[in-house]
Amino acid sequence: MIDRRNFGLGALSVVALGGCAAEEATRPAVAATPRALRDADIATRLTGHWIVVIDDTPRTRQLEILAVEAESEGRFKATARYGFTGERLQNVNLRGRDEGGWVALDFVTPNRNLVAVRLGDDGRFAGTIDYKTGASAGTNRQLVVRESAAEQLLADKYVVVRETKFTLIYVGADNCGPCAAWERDIGPGTRNAFVSGPLGRAVVFREVHARTYMNTAEPSRWPGDLFWLVKATNVASGTPRYIVMVDRKIVLNSQGRFSTRVEPLLRDLVARRASA
Repeated sequence: MIDRRNFGLGALSVVALGGCAAEEATRPAVAATPRALRDADIATRLTGHWIVVIDDTPRTRQLEILAVEAESEGRFKATARYGFTGERLQNVNLRGRDEGGWVALDFVTPNRNLVAVRLGDDGRFAGTIDYKTGASAGTNRQLVVRESAAEQLLADKYVVVRETKFTLIYVGADNCGPCAAWERDIGPGTRNAFVSGPLGRAVVFREVHARTYMNTAEPSRWPGDLFWLVKATNVASGTPRYIVMVDRKIVLNSQGRFSTRVEPLLRDLVARRASA
């Protein structure tokens, strides 16, 4: 899946996957139906940094698209680099095609695994990675490729240096089933894995527990130094919720699964701080 807010297909809808039933105070518009893209549009909207998340794998990858060039009618190629976030990226050849308004992309990773994604009617690319080598050879997994949120922060003049502090505030509720599962379960993407792992040790982790997901703004449930976030983020209901701050600047307020938006953002931010 490719999630890019400036892809030119309308504002993205933030969906609370597995979340408890409470609407956001404000919700972006649903993305428009895909349309055929001109060569210039493709070049503008694909060029940049992307975060790659593969199901059941803890480490994120990065895809950097440097340039896009038309090959023939409805087909294009891109100069790109790919690798683990925070490590040296290697050159890959990305190819794409406009299938009557349905844009498809594919490339072979440095380990010779095939990545293929296709634009859906919700404005997102969805696809898989087909493993040809290594321990996972012969299998495939769902793949998510999303705009580098940290790159967007830098573009918005949020500077990440070695002294930058990252804070994750988790808002759960006593009657929230997904919250209980995230707090109780073990394995990739869970609270236990996050807190005990290197990513959890690289950020400040705070927790807030509401009585009910229908009311997450009860003052007695918030630490005094965090209560200002209730007004700043319009947090009135809905869990599980994750708020990410870069120093004192709120950069993400997400309801749903930790692994969908929050974990990739934190990994990218921590990697950028390490290389600052």
